[in-house]
Amino acid sequence: MDSMTSAGGRDGAARGRDKACDLVMKGGITSGVVYPSAIRELAGTYQFRNIGGASAGAIAAALAAAAEYGSRGDRGGFDVLDSVNKQLEQPGFLLGLFQPVPRARPLFDIATAFMHKGSSKLRRAGAAAVRLLTRAPVLTVAALAGTTIFLGVELTAARGWLARAVSILGAVVILVALLLAEVATLVWRFYHAVQANHFGICSGMRQPKGSGPAFTEWLHTQLQAAAGLERDDPLTFHHLEHPQAGEPVNLSLITTDLSFSRPVVLPLEEQGYLFKLEEMKQLFPEAVARAMWEKAVTPNPPVPADGFRFVPLKDLPVLVAFRLSLSFPVLISAVPLYSYNGEVGGMLQHWFSDGGISSNFPIHFFDSLFPGRPTFGLDFQPYPGDAALPGLHRARNRRAREDVHMPRTPTEDRLPRWSSVSSMTGFLRQIVDAFENWRDTMQSELPGFRDRICEIYLGKGEGGINLNMPDATVRALMQKGQKAGQEILSVFDQDHWDQHRFTRYLTLMQMLQMRLHPAGDRFGDFAPALEGGAPDVPCYRECHDPAWRKEAAAASRKLFDMAHSWGADGGVDFYQDRICAEHPEQCRHCEPVPTATMRIVPNV
Repeated sequence: MDSMTSAGGRDGAARGRDKACDLVMKGGITSGVVYPSAIRELAGTYQFRNIGGASAGAIAAALAAAAEYGSRGDRGGFDVLDSVNKQLEQPGFLLGLFQPVPRARPLFDIATAFMHKGSSKLRRAGAAAVRLLTRAPVLTVAALAGTTIFLGVELTAARGWLARAVSILGAVVILVALLLAEVATLVWRFYHAVQANHFGICSGMRQPKGSGPAFTEWLHTQLQAAAGLERDDPLTFHHLEHPQAGEPVNLSLITTDLSFSRPVVLPLEEQGYLFKLEEMKQLFPEAVARAMWEKAVTPNPPVPADGFRFVPLKDLPVLVAFRLSLSFPVLISAVPLYSYNGEVGGMLQHWFSDGGISSNFPIHFFDSLFPGRPTFGLDFQPYPGDAALPGLHRARNRRAREDVHMPRTPTEDRLPRWSSVSSMTGFLRQIVDAFENWRDTMQSELPGFRDRICEIYLGKGEGGINLNMPDATVRALMQKGQKAGQEILSVFDQDHWDQHRFTRYLTLMQMLQMRLHPAGDRFGDFAPALEGGAPDVPCYRECHDPAWRKEAAAASRKLFDMAHSWGADGGVDFYQDRICAEHPEQCRHCEPVPTATMRIVPNV
């Protein structure tokens, strides 16, 4: 596509959605409640062609893809997102989606007592203490009874105030010791419960004391409603590629294969991972697990995989991909898959956890050397007043008053992800942040990337691991999502799009000049061997006949010779414009910085 404008299917024509865009959303657990409102705003103007995300961003991406698919037909569509918001606004609804397995519930309830930001620290500590005493009543009664008996015996035998004081102190020590033993018992039970539950507190499915659907079941209902499909006909990537009208909807989600220590993009491009039906039934509604099994391919020899089938490619239910991406460590169960390798012992188990472990903001999704439509990013950041570098006073003070911000020009600085390190806790936190976010952070700072990212600022108690947010906080986050959508629409007009493409053009040509110059010098020694048929090359040569090799050498020489003229006398230099060279005092922000580079990397 050569422009930002594109007529779409009948939904686009009927509702004036005459532009197309891509969208990438960052992970953040409960921070994701901002996304439905943002998507709703953007959907009034744009059709979504490519949608991606990780972790909580995967939930929003799946909902957006389902709604885009449904909007092309007679049922479903973006109105379902209004229903999603109404449910999330209900007091306690968000917390109710996270249902711990029974043996993990006591410590989970104690932990959530500390998350209620609507009360003081003292009240939260008191609520946690009450939950500690009531979540293990047998141990609590035993501790109190034992302490009372000890104190009664000691006081009866004691003579004088000093002996009584010692008795009381001893009773207090015993009570504290018994309560600590109670805590240790709960932690021990919690540890084994989490390990047995695929290394997670919540499986995503309804638990015995759950008051409603858990998050996987709930999202299945929302996806089906947004797509306009029956509950027993799970939405798949095949559906998204074949809507009733308009262009295909491409959904890409990222997960992490902990066993291979690498990110994995969903849907898979080739068969390799296998699964067991019974394990999928523990993590997904029966209809989804069954549909996944029926669409899967049964392995053939030499893979001895009785009871296993390959994870479907395009027939993979979207719900399964979302769940693979949203497996926040310890809070949400990991997903077990398998691979076969006869050289290392046959069937190998792989544990899939949160996509945010390897890429929490995959802004590189859907990127191309030169864009045909904008790819918007929705990012979370702390308020600049809390975390900006001290020297950026003007930008910090201006943005500290905003809830969302999108750069007006590609030269506008993106405030650094700076955090003060003044304690061991902060030191360890920044280590985790660095290995989790360094690539996404640096990618977001590049020109042509930062000017299409809308930052949503979060305060203390907003989003993240705060499962027990007050309903007023949830509503405030939804309003920020709406503002983010409006911010993108107000900033990214045709002039901004033209500027964006000019920036990307400069970035592209600078990368080509920087890489093709040295490559051309090195190709000169290799060209004669290529023209001569590369007789000493054992691999890949058979597929390229002598005529091809000779033509390839000639074409490559032309490419490198052309690139060598860039920057030479009389040739165009993509690093230095002649006006800047002659009048450097007149130039500011002449070239995109920081400079991008071109590398051969895996497609993740």
